[in-house]
Amino acid sequence: EHIRWFSMGGSAQLHLIQDKNQEISHVKGFHFAMNTADLDGFIKELKAQNIYFENWQGVAGTTNLRPDNVRQVYLQDPDGYWIEVNGK
Repeated sequence: EHIRWFSMGGSAQLHLIQDKNQEISHVKGFHFAMNTADLDGFIKELKAQNIYFENWQGVAGTTNLRPDNVRQVYLQDPDGYWIEVNGK
């Protein structure tokens, strides 16, 4: 079986489940999201490391603002999976 559960602190958990019978989706709507208290610092580090990121609309090197006033960026891991990092 290809299942891993990780404790994220408190009652939060991350469940990773691999299903060999389903195709892998690399669409942005299917993503892992994390929150940071310092989004500007995170973006500065992405730029320093020359790591490509974009906003939800696909504009490189910028953020977008959600309706709840949270800014977010998106980047892809080496396998092409999308990661959202957000913060105020």
